Amino acid sequence: MRNLITFLTLFLAGCSIDKAENTEQPLAKINVVKAKSVEFTKSLRLYGTFKARDDVAVASSLQGMQILSVEVEAGENVKVGQILAYLENVGARSELEQNKANLKRLEAELTAQEATLKEALSTFERYKILQKNSALSKQDYEAQEAKVATTRANIKSAKAQIDQTKAAIENSAHQLNKTELKAPVSGLITKKSAVAGALVNSDALFNIAKDSILELEVEADTNEITLLKPNQKALINLTNSQLTFDGKIRLIYPELDPATRLGKVRVKLTSKQNATLGSYASAVINLPARALKFALPLSAVSFETNGTKRVSVLDENNKVYKKEIKTGEEQRGLVEITNGINADDVVVFRASAFIDEGDTVEPNLIEFKE
Repeated sequence: MRNLITFLTLFLAGCSIDKAENTEQPLAKINVVKAKSVEFTKSLRLYGTFKARDDVAVASSLQGMQILSVEVEAGENVKVGQILAYLENVGARSELEQNKANLKRLEAELTAQEATLKEALSTFERYKILQKNSALSKQDYEAQEAKVATTRANIKSAKAQIDQTKAAIENSAHQLNKTELKAPVSGLITKKSAVAGALVNSDALFNIAKDSILELEVEADTNEITLLKPNQKALINLTNSQLTFDGKIRLIYPELDPATRLGKVRVKLTSKQNATLGSYASAVINLPARALKFALPLSAVSFETNGTKRVSVLDENNKVYKKEIKTGEEQRGLVEITNGINADDVVVFRASAFIDEGDTVEPNLIEFKE
């Protein structure tokens, strides 16, 4: 009986060993990828405020004159030649009227002198005949000749005074016209400093955004400036708003601020939108795409604690081994591989997969999205 039990025990043990030996463990099926060339696009977001494209300062040369009234307010649109303010004009008007009266008097005197000359010339012609016939004394002849010369001199002087008075009238009219402060350009009144009753000084009384054109002035550092060019497109977004405007770079200032080391860039609006002077906004500027030789999904890269970066690569027998790589720019879930990868390397798609170096796996090659 004991022998029978021993035989059965040995027989069952042998069957178990044969079964274990005949059972094969299946290989882990792992998604793998190959590095490929892609294009990375890049954009800059720059911040700034809306300013007038052409800011026209309106001042008056009539310093010391009182402002009688102000006809416009900041925020109004004005036309070229529109009156912005009236200045005190009593002195200019009085001077103009006085000069006009002087002109009338001088013109009357000239008319009288011209009549005198005509009469003197007629008399002198008769005296010439009489003098030839010895019927006139030399003294009378010379006296008449002197009268003609004097009258001609008086006429010349009167004409000169008339010319001077006309110039004075023109100047007085110009001074009077300047008491009506007019818009030199059409546009938006962005600032009003004029106050009725105040005296005019050298400061601007108004500022006008010519043709009501506003631009976004943004700031960029040295590295950003080198990436920008005129006519690059931009998408402008008002701060704390969903409003967006299309724009493009119009001007890049040639020098940096010595204190901040920032440069200024002007972005013009290319779509008709109402922007507010002084409002904050950002401009997203798309830069030219950059072609990369190799890129991999970020998920394929293992970032080690010592700062190195590795990927899991399969050899010709589908055995896993680690490979150190160098990376560059990251974008859209991809990373640029600058060193350590070849075109035919088969890379494990997810570095976090539960596989170890030396494991043999069943690869499933997939395409990753760019």
